[in-house]
Amino acid sequence: MEEDKQYRSAQAAALRFLLSRPRTRREVTERLRQKGHNDDIISQVVGRLQELGYVNDADFARRWLDGEIARKPQGRLGLRRKLLDRGVDPDVAAAALTAAFDRPAELAAARAAARKKLPLLTEDDREKLRGKLGQHLQRRGFAYPVIVQVLDDILNSDAE
Repeated sequence: MEEDKQYRSAQAAALRFLLSRPRTRREVTERLRQKGHNDDIISQVVGRLQELGYVNDADFARRWLDGEIARKPQGRLGLRRKLLDRGVDPDVAAAALTAAFDRPAELAAARAAARKKLPLLTEDDREKLRGKLGQHLQRRGFAYPVIVQVLDDILNSDAE
């Protein structure tokens, strides 16, 4: 009877936590731990929520990527790191990134980020400008080959 009460309490806490936005399995687990629920109850509750489709890391990753990509141009590496930080399994994160982000899309996002930053840079020296713009793209999570291609494209087109 007491265990049933603990289960219902944990389930209610988890559902309240899920009301604001989708969450990963790890986020729900950590929240229930913070609330003082024991690991057996947490495992049962999270398992049931997964069965019902309320907790689905693959769906979370796809939805989160759609919003994040639309909000701010970022590279695959940075987005992957953010998904892993939220507790998404590396294989699930890779699959979601592949579905949401192909090479042309990443190049377009990098170009958009570079074009947005370029007017804010006041460097006259072309190499310093290239370095600062490259660092900006790297901080945004773009891979080195993408950065090099975008810098070449943008800086060569601006020189003409």
